[in-house]
Amino acid sequence: MKVIYSKFSNERNYRFAIRTDICEEEDGTRFVRKVCAFPEGQLHMAELYRWYQVFSKACEGTWLNYNKCEIITGGVRLEYIEGQSLEEYLEEVEKEKGMEAMADLFRKYLYEIRDMHSGQVFEETAQFRNVFGEFQADAKALGLRCAPATNIDLVCGNILLHDNTGTVIDYEWSFDFPIPVNFLLYRNIFYFKEHAGRDYLRDYNFYKEMGITPEEIKAYDKMEENLQHYVCRDHIPVRDLYDTISPGLIEMDLRGHFENVQIYYDAGNGFREENSKRFPVRQKKVSGILELEPGWSALRIDPGSSSCFVEIMELSVDGQDMTERAGIAGGIRSGQYLCFEKDDPAIILGDLPQGAKKLAFSFQIWPVDELPMKKASEWVWQLELHSRVLSEMQNTKVWKVYQKYRDMVERKHE
Repeated sequence: MKVIYSKFSNERNYRFAIRTDICEEEDGTRFVRKVCAFPEGQLHMAELYRWYQVFSKACEGTWLNYNKCEIITGGVRLEYIEGQSLEEYLEEVEKEKGMEAMADLFRKYLYEIRDMHSGQVFEETAQFRNVFGEFQADAKALGLRCAPATNIDLVCGNILLHDNTGTVIDYEWSFDFPIPVNFLLYRNIFYFKEHAGRDYLRDYNFYKEMGITPEEIKAYDKMEENLQHYVCRDHIPVRDLYDTISPGLIEMDLRGHFENVQIYYDAGNGFREENSKRFPVRQKKVSGILELEPGWSALRIDPGSSSCFVEIMELSVDGQDMTERAGIAGGIRSGQYLCFEKDDPAIILGDLPQGAKKLAFSFQIWPVDELPMKKASEWVWQLELHSRVLSEMQNTKVWKVYQKYRDMVERKHE
């Protein structure tokens, strides 16, 4: 037998620190081995086998089953399964049949999870508080349901499909005290949509469709945070050591580096650093949703810290296009094209509509020095259609890029 892959989950409390191996027998047969990293983790490993028995019985007669598990010295042995995850299948459906078909299948899965975990009324217990903290919502008023035992990692990425069945491959975080079924739905939606960065699903409010209120979402956010503290209790992960070991911040010049778009909101005291949210720019593209709150009167969108070229693909509030209403600080514009020749560029949305709830945006951003010549040419052509701003362009970097492109084209046709 040989180990062909190992993964260490050791940034945890000693009771939960484990090593996961993929092993291969001499005949090519593979299996998964999970062993505790410290003696304190033996009970945690033994629990895995118990959860396999509990959930296998609970899933009888359904399309779900649990990965076969048996006890070995220091841990458990699990069946090695190959296949397409439910998450991958949903992506495939979206590509072949469209977004609505994918959303329908995702909803179907959420309803099945809800049906399987709604057998009794949720009541907060001491065991629940030990893991998740005090529940931050009125459970009785919400009428929350639950199951006798719950695998909270029943997310799409942990289910492998084969022959019209789904096999759950991860059930390490399971508990036999009441947990709201809506917490399972919340985790499924969060990991499939927000955590995976599927911005194209922003118009689908699966939380609302599943009856999960904003009050609940805040409570489940806190539950998730407390769960991480429970897993790491008495142990500080490396990722959390920065504040302890760092000598402080060093200011760095990030000119030309567009890592984030930063959106500031005026809540009555102007635009402040603490009143802002960041959205990552990947491959010169960024898009997202910002939920607006009552009392916000204006927004400032910073596409970077230095000169840049921005193409607005979308800029709307509650579905209303705001492109033409947006103010420009330190730049010039033509329709959806913005050119910022000075540092600290900004797009201003003042006088937000009363009761505004959601900002949707999508931009393509280039440092001016990296602007493709063809793109510069296309933009200058748009400016020529808006001659009132053409004179402002004559000495800009964008114009110079355009001149190079035009000269190159002319030489090609000589």
